[in-house]
Amino acid sequence: MSRRVGRHIGALLTLLGALALSGLLVLAGLNRGRAIAEANPASAAGVDAVLAQPRSYLYRNVTLRGQVMRLWGGHVVALRSHSVRQGLLVVLEGQSASEANLHAGQRVEVVGEVRPLARAELQGLGQQLTADVSRETLLGIFGGDPYILAQEVRPVAGRSP
Repeated sequence: MSRRVGRHIGALLTLLGALALSGLLVLAGLNRGRAIAEANPASAAGVDAVLAQPRSYLYRNVTLRGQVMRLWGGHVVALRSHSVRQGLLVVLEGQSASEANLHAGQRVEVVGEVRPLARAELQGLGQQLTADVSRETLLGIFGGDPYILAQEVRPVAGRSP
């Protein structure tokens, strides 16, 4: 009888060990998937993707391609969006729109950080916002949406979409 109990205990321990190992493998796979998902926002993104899922991109560096919809002054542009009429706001940190030779309809690649648009955020920008556009105007139009604080904007060769 004790041999039989010993076999059952051995079988149960083997089964429990296999279940524990399976659980660890599942958890390792889930963590690997999460790491891949977290890495994707840092790669190329679209304007509509950032506007549709802003929390996935907030405070992350992105590289995205888009079309200049409107110049709001020396350091502020909007990129065209299919999902939001006003587009995605881009504040140029290191260069002006004229230095980057930007114009409406131009395809560009933007490298920068996705940030939430709020009054305190706009006050911190200071010089990037010129007399061409007021903070209140930007808050009224783009409030609640993210914006890109761009370190670099480059023209992209090719046709406009």
